[in-house]
Amino acid sequence: MNECKTEHCINCSVKNCHYHTENNKCAAGKIEVGNSTAKSTSETCCDTFKCRENC
Repeated sequence: MNECKTEHCINCSVKNCHYHTENNKCAAGKIEVGNSTAKSTSETCCDTFKCRENC
């Protein structure tokens, strides 16, 4: 299996995140998805989110 580089595999539309790229990708080395009791996508969150400067 080919290893996937995060910034090429994870789409991101959160433009005020530090890891958001111009190509709407995530440049974080790894991501953490939170809420271990989630039962739907609306109950999950990206715990890797870091606000850009001046946001």
